[in-house]
Amino acid sequence: MGEASDSWAEVRPPAVAGTFYPADPARLRREMAELLAAAADIPLAGPPIALVVPHAGTMFSGAVAATGFRQLTAGQVRRVFLIGPSHRLVFAGAALWAGAGFRTPLGEVPVDREAVAAMLAAGSEVIAVKNLAHDDEHALEVELPFLQQWLGGFTLVPLLMGRQDATTATRLAQVLAQVVRPQNGDLVIASSDLSHYHPYAEAVALDHLALARVAELDPEGFLAGLAERRFEACGGGPIAVALLAARWLGGRTAAILDYQNSGDVTGDREQVVGYAACAVS
Repeated sequence: MGEASDSWAEVRPPAVAGTFYPADPARLRREMAELLAAAADIPLAGPPIALVVPHAGTMFSGAVAATGFRQLTAGQVRRVFLIGPSHRLVFAGAALWAGAGFRTPLGEVPVDREAVAAMLAAGSEVIAVKNLAHDDEHALEVELPFLQQWLGGFTLVPLLMGRQDATTATRLAQVLAQVVRPQNGDLVIASSDLSHYHPYAEAVALDHLALARVAELDPEGFLAGLAERRFEACGGGPIAVALLAARWLGGRTAAILDYQNSGDVTGDREQVVGYAACAVS
């Protein structure tokens, strides 16, 4: 299982408040409310089973992320399985954070202990408790203020992927398909940006190749494109996991909700980072 069971008393403090998003609660709540109010309501085939949202600072990717979160309905989502890439540590498999909760300036999000136990029981060969892997990691944390503002109360299952190979992604998706129950208010979210530091036109072309595989609900093609370096995504593994799990859970339609890159936000088109919001229903 990994780390000692007394980790359940631990609350993870915010690591990137004040850098990736505002640390002041009033300012953060106002920013979240403004971003979500400006986002479009997009007709979907049904309630989302999975989302893909970006994880840059809210000043860069916040509008795109808000479009993804805007498609959720408060009261329908009770438990969030949030998967991101590890930016700091390399390790095999996926790292769960097992503790009381994640805290942001908007309050504490409780970790779903029952779901953590179920994930470990179903996939102990690929999933372990590694609280250390989550220290200072932004990929999951930056999504929480949006969820807190839009949904209110929910519980969290926080997962980081170390190596993002196809074997790990497939096995992790199998475990999620065993544990996740969309009909009971469960939602899978993949946290990922797309291409990094290419000129604007090149980045748009690369990102649209990636998003074409998402739109076709083709996780195998998405994984192959990553392996062959035809396109990029820093959280490519989590995206593939979300697509696979959602398809096995009955998802039939994938929608690209929004796409921008940092050049659209800052005007600097020399080296940009791509952002997309997608939903599987």
